[in-house]
Amino acid sequence: EGRFALQPISKERVAELLRNDLQLDVADKVFSIDVGSVRFNDNLVDRKTQFRVGDKAMIQCSLLPPHEDLYMEAHLLDEEGRILSRLWQLVARENMRGHFWFQMEDSLEPGVYSVVIRIDGQEAGSRTLELLPGPTTASRDDAISELSPPEDQPATTVTATQR
Repeated sequence: EGRFALQPISKERVAELLRNDLQLDVADKVFSIDVGSVRFNDNLVDRKTQFRVGDKAMIQCSLLPPHEDLYMEAHLLDEEGRILSRLWQLVARENMRGHFWFQMEDSLEPGVYSVVIRIDGQEAGSRTLELLPGPTTASRDDAISELSPPEDQPATTVTATQR
C-alpha cells in the first residue's frame, strides 16, 4: 500500500522508446475521412454519401497531430477502379484537415463511386459515395425563394421602437 514507486528501466528500453528512425504508416496519420456537401468554418457540417448530378461532393480528411507537411491526393474512381478525377493539395503541418471538392457532372453515370485518399503517394483510406439519377437537389437560392412570401402578400418587417 502507499505510493507507487517507479522502477528504473534498462538502457536498451530507453533507446527503443526514444528512437526516431521509424516512419509512421500514412493510415496512422489519418483521424477520419468524411463525405458531405457543406463546409462551415473549416468543418464538414453535413455528412452524406448520396448525390445527384450537379451536386458538389466534399471529401474531408482529418489528420492526427503532430504531422509533417503532407502532399495529399483524392482520386474519384468508378466501380471498375478507373480514376475519373484527381485532386491534390499540400497540407501544412499546422493544418488538421484537407478538403477536396468533386463536381458530380452529367458526364458521370449514376452508380457507386469510390474516393481514395493518398498521402505522399501511399493509400491512406477510402470512402464510397453514390450518384443517383435525376436532377440536382434544390440550390440555396431556390430554397430561399420557396420560403419568400407570395407577391400579393407583403413581407413582415420588425423594427425597434425608441423609448
